[in-house]
Amino acid sequence: MFIFTNTTTRFYTYLLIMTTMLEYVKMILRKVSFDRSLFEKELRKAISRLLEPEIPQLKEWCYSNFSVRYRVVLNRCFGPA
Repeated sequence: MFIFTNTTTRFYTYLLIMTTMLEYVKMILRKVSFDRSLFEKELRKAISRLLEPEIPQLKEWCYSNFSVRYRVVLNRCFGPA
């Protein structure tokens, strides 16, 4: 049996929200990937809104999914891979 304190509950809620935010950003980037300027705008917005530890995860995901099409944009937003 686990006993969750208020702090533990808040921590797990926080983790769920942050995971959800990263997944939400990925969904948005997939949907706007048809347009270069829109993709860059949403990527910059995502980088500014995500937490610092999430940005390397986003960077890795972006390069694996969009590097062929948007390498210049990714390098501009993240720096060279």
